[in-house]
Amino acid sequence: MMPSGVCTAEEGLTVAVAWHGDAVELAVTGELDTTTAPLLSDALARAAEDRPSAVVLNLGGVDFLASAGLSALIEANSGLGLPFALVVTTDQVRRPLAITGLDQFLPLYPSATAALAAASPGQGTRRRHHTPETPPLPRRHPQP
Repeated sequence: MMPSGVCTAEEGLTVAVAWHGDAVELAVTGELDTTTAPLLSDALARAAEDRPSAVVLNLGGVDFLASAGLSALIEANSGLGLPFALVVTTDQVRRPLAITGLDQFLPLYPSATAALAAASPGQGTRRRHHTPETPPLPRRHPQP
């Protein structure tokens, strides 16, 4: 199982993982752009491998969201095969989602609590044990 803690901290992006019962929350901090979107996709894929009951992507710490980041969100929403929710709390994230119309299609919530409740009803908020030493995510290359 992917442990709680910092999943990756490269290229100006940090993804912290926290388990809430059987649901996983990935809290993202930094810029989500062409350089960092693949890192987020890797973190999401790695989290999905553990078959959580839901994946919540908390974008509260994202201070820049470019088109590559938007693409990663669309891919996650349609490709994870799991209940998925986004936490959007800032204009830096809300504005690109609204301009592109994605706010009408992606499951957006104002807090992690609301997103967890909607994506994984009936789950508690128990955190699973984690170790501070989390191995770096392997780089995955998209299949043609």
